[in-house]
Amino acid sequence: MWRTVLRLEWRILSRDRAAQAVLGLFTVFLILATTANNRQTASLADGLSRAADAESARLDGLRSQLKQLESGSTPLSAKDPRDPMWMGQQGSARLITLPPSPPWPWGSEIYTPRQCG
Repeated sequence: MWRTVLRLEWRILSRDRAAQAVLGLFTVFLILATTANNRQTASLADGLSRAADAESARLDGLRSQLKQLESGSTPLSAKDPRDPMWMGQQGSARLITLPPSPPWPWGSEIYTPRQCG
């Protein structure tokens, strides 16, 4: 039954010029969209590979710096964040200081009892 219906529909659509034009236009747009998608995918893959290469180079540099620091016999400087005495006394205080602001995100829209009365 479905074959008969589809065959009859195809026969009707094959005679209609407007339906053929719309189908052809849809095919052209589908091909253009596929081409653009392939270009975008290639661009994203290239960007990801470049980012991965840059990140691995950066990590290799940091590893070599860490090896140099660990192999060195120089004592820790006064402002070295690896020094627990400096971090416990002065270093962490500078790192966790927040700017003065109200503790709520809506700030000045809160009315104090003095303003309400």
